[in-house]
Amino acid sequence: MYSPTPTGVHDQTYVLRRLIELRGKQTAPTEAWLLGLGGGIGFQSFTFAYRDTPPILYVGTRCAHQYAHDASFLERAAGGAGLEVQVDERGGRKKAAAALLVALAQGPVIVWVGLERLHGVRAPMGETPWVVLVRAQDGDHFIVEDVYGGEMRIDSDTLSSARKALKKAKYRMLSVSDEAAIDLPAVLQAAVSRCVAELDGEHVVGGARKSFGLAALERWSRQADSSSKKGWHTRFAPGAALVGGLRQAYGWIECATGGGAFRPLYATFLRDAAAVIGDSRYLEVADVIDENGACWSALSNWMMDPSVPLLAECKAQLDAAPWPEPLSTAHQWRVRAAELPDGWEAEFYPELAQRLADLHARELRARDLLAALVR
Repeated sequence: MYSPTPTGVHDQTYVLRRLIELRGKQTAPTEAWLLGLGGGIGFQSFTFAYRDTPPILYVGTRCAHQYAHDASFLERAAGGAGLEVQVDERGGRKKAAAALLVALAQGPVIVWVGLERLHGVRAPMGETPWVVLVRAQDGDHFIVEDVYGGEMRIDSDTLSSARKALKKAKYRMLSVSDEAAIDLPAVLQAAVSRCVAELDGEHVVGGARKSFGLAALERWSRQADSSSKKGWHTRFAPGAALVGGLRQAYGWIECATGGGAFRPLYATFLRDAAAVIGDSRYLEVADVIDENGACWSALSNWMMDPSVPLLAECKAQLDAAPWPEPLSTAHQWRVRAAELPDGWEAEFYPELAQRLADLHARELRARDLLAALVR
């Protein structure tokens, strides 16, 4: 089951850091460093609407996609850290199990699993793509780590079932095959260039171009105080839909990122890069992105208005639990939506729009400063 105490910031940066640490052949980079090497910050926003179900909001603030839909983030981060990796996808359970044992003989490996299946919770809307570190075999069990549970002992059937649960990453595994020399200044320039492209919305998952990049943030600011079909007055109308949207926004922006929409973590990467290559311009950009992180945190905390007991209670529960949360947990809060004060939303929608517009302007400035570093 879910652990209430995350051991790191994010599933992918955590397991890659631990893999490097356990190999013991080089000093393990921080999660901030791996975040930067993998592509850094970005923005995505989706609303999923299903019949007879309140809308589901997703806000991604890392490079696309925030969760482990493919292997590209880990491949970039590992390559930037001087590791050669191999991604293996075997089509059947027996082949995948055999390949895992062969790879484990050389050291820990990263495997893709369904988050909910691994931790034994229902996933009526589908499994969240997730990565875990498999450290060793122990009889009919495996010693596994993830960012929520830390070290766990998982029986082979549970691990196999969790690996099979993902349709697009079934039985995917990443292992380290060798170490490679790198040109660090070139690696850093490529990593920052990737981040600029993410903010520009150039790397799209699934063809939903309007949902990626800072243009998507501007679109959210327009929809926040709109009564159109896709506007928040309609999609996240007062009641269960609005409470659900507020909880999801807070979870994705604050709980899933280490706070501040990954911006403070990325600012740390830039400061470390400045020290490595001796370029003080990175420090200026880091300060701007740190300020943006504070604004993202201010936004998410404002959305969970502490003067409203229901929202204050929601926030306390989210702060104490891992994210993403089981949908059954989200449902129990939606049924209490009537506890929102009458008319509370009248000032909420226009202020949300203004705060998002201000954030968009700030993010554009950060994007331009990052682009100047690699121009």
